[in-house]
Amino acid sequence: MRIGFFACALLALPLHAAAQTGELWEITSQMNIPGMPAGMGAQKNRVCQGDDPERAQQAQKDKEQCKVTDKKQTANRTQMTMVCKSGTMTIDQSYNAARTEFKGTMKMNSKDGDMTINTTGRKVGTCDVAQTRKEQDAKVDAAKKQAAAGAAAGAAAVKETSDKQIAQCTAAAEKMEYTGLGIGGQCHAKKNDKQCQQMAQAYPEVSKACGARAAEFCKRLQTPAGFMRANSRENAAQMCGVSVASIKAANCPKGAQIDSLAFLGAYCPVQAKPIAQEHCTGRDYTSKMGGRYASFCTRYLANADFEQERGQQGGSSQRTVPAQKSGAPAPAQKAADPVKEGIDQGIDKLKGLFGR
Repeated sequence: MRIGFFACALLALPLHAAAQTGELWEITSQMNIPGMPAGMGAQKNRVCQGDDPERAQQAQKDKEQCKVTDKKQTANRTQMTMVCKSGTMTIDQSYNAARTEFKGTMKMNSKDGDMTINTTGRKVGTCDVAQTRKEQDAKVDAAKKQAAAGAAAGAAAVKETSDKQIAQCTAAAEKMEYTGLGIGGQCHAKKNDKQCQQMAQAYPEVSKACGARAAEFCKRLQTPAGFMRANSRENAAQMCGVSVASIKAANCPKGAQIDSLAFLGAYCPVQAKPIAQEHCTGRDYTSKMGGRYASFCTRYLANADFEQERGQQGGSSQRTVPAQKSGAPAPAQKAADPVKEGIDQGIDKLKGLFGR
């Protein structure tokens, strides 16, 4: 990480000091990263330096695992190359004759990109190396604990959200509720969609689980029972990469072999007609109201496609009432029986359908 690189670099500045009584340096740095606005990345820090950077690196608790691979040092200039697990850093520093001031450049190449840090420093006093390092270690440990706690809380929140989404997808697949499948369902037929790929990377467990539930949903949607149970069928079919028409076309030819008579009665006029002729007319039909064929007959009679077929046959469900003689009193009307009336209408409707 670039921050780790920067910390590693500061440990190397300046490069000479006493063992315990350290030199306190005020270092101003300007970080230059491609794309960063001018003026940003400037920092001023006070650094207590009291050990050789190679030994200082080895003593660090948070080991960046940097290794000095090349080092050239004269009275007024130091050049160094350090290879760390995050990348490579080169340092070039020039001092004044009294070694109380310096200017330097640090160049860093890492997997996160390249950057350059221009530094200037001046010695402002002395410091206790051991005490300063102890204080720094305490701050680093506190920051690590805080970061670990934040990461744990974030992971717990992500897990809670993921568990809820997976449970919702599972329930939606069982109930054939298209809208409950969420982003996992919407991405089922969009494997190459950029947002779906990002979703899969951010929430791999949700993507995998909900993707599997969506596959189950789509498989069941293409069966008569699943199709009848599903909501938002047009959207659901589109999500699954099929169409409502193709599902009907695949299942209607099976005729009476279909387990769902309701599907046959609602969507398959050709295959349903002979069954309706046998079970949805006459006294046999009225005696079986509420039986196995009740839903089939109800859906068959209500189907708009069948209404069109009936119109082409010239059938009529209107029942004529004889005209009353002029001046004759109208006969007394009995109270309507809703059940009988519904049965009569159904029978009349079928008579028109079958030309009886």
